[in-house]
Amino acid sequence: MTFIFKAKKGLLGKIYEKFFRYIITGGYVKKYFVFSKSEKDYYSKYFGLPRNNFLYVNLALEDMTQIISPRKANNYFLSAGRSNRDYNFLINYWKQRSDKLIIICDSIKDPMQENINVFLDCHGKEYYKKLAESYAVIISLDDINISSGQLVIIQAMMYGKPIIITKNNSVDSYIDNMVNGIIIDKSYEALNKAIEELKDLNFYNYISKNARATFLESFSIYSMAENIGKNIILNM
Repeated sequence: MTFIFKAKKGLLGKIYEKFFRYIITGGYVKKYFVFSKSEKDYYSKYFGLPRNNFLYVNLALEDMTQIISPRKANNYFLSAGRSNRDYNFLINYWKQRSDKLIIICDSIKDPMQENINVFLDCHGKEYYKKLAESYAVIISLDDINISSGQLVIIQAMMYGKPIIITKNNSVDSYIDNMVNGIIIDKSYEALNKAIEELKDLNFYNYISKNARATFLESFSIYSMAENIGKNIILNM
């Protein structure tokens, strides 16, 4: 746990993949846990292994609202995370907006736009404070096949924050579109439409309430441990 593979370019990429294939097809590891249903098919085809070699469980987190309490939403949007992100899309889109965007990522350059704040070193309680005070969360992903964004999705749900996320094969395992989040095509028009929809307070509160309920039902530490235990017993 957790198995994630992303191909790399060049000679080092070929060595990297050969090393992975040696481990995966060597017969020494019985099962691999993944955090989205789509990865079972993707990795099975990519590495030529039976689909049941990959076991799916939901990611889960401790409920941090007991430590950093939910707060009144400010008027800024928040985007966080490093893996498989497309921040160029988000930054370029934000040039047409006047409201504020906060990006939390240690690997991007500050675009030097007045309405975008980049935090390179923001973790733990400070991160959760910014999340708790945000209006909504936006996640722009790159490769549609790579499992990513789940951690931020769950953290946002934990605080009842509406999520706007670009389409990815793993997202459907976590978000029910227009119920506990919004899944969009990666286009300026689609992102703009989703942001406008969240200005409707009835819809905003509907998404927010469902997001929090989803976290409590599906993404607690207890539910994850229970699912892992069941999978291990069934596959012994």
